[in-house]
Amino acid sequence: MTSGDNAPATRADINAAVQRLEGKTATKDEFKHLETKIDEKFATKIDLAREVSKLHGEIRDTKQELLSFYQQQTDRILSRLDFYTARMENYRTDTILHGHVLVEVETKLKDHELRLSKIESDRKES
Repeated sequence: MTSGDNAPATRADINAAVQRLEGKTATKDEFKHLETKIDEKFATKIDLAREVSKLHGEIRDTKQELLSFYQQQTDRILSRLDFYTARMENYRTDTILHGHVLVEVETKLKDHELRLSKIESDRKES
């Protein structure tokens, strides 16, 4: 029997088809064995999916812990910077005030020198 031929199948055609299919048929036991293999593969995939899900949660938790740790460290550093910035501001203020005090002392010293010179010159005249 040829392809596309509408002629009825002969005994030779049927025997040839049977020979081609003979090694390709499966028994119930073979189907059960195949079903067991499929179930095992499926169970393995489910276990893998569970493990991936578990690892995903652990990664998320670790990420949150790291973010929290870095935020605490950042807060600590910024707090220290605020402390030292305030100290530097105090030193700057002290330096400015010290400059003003020096100017006042210098002015008073000049005034005292002028008064002393005047007193000395008055004593010499008398």
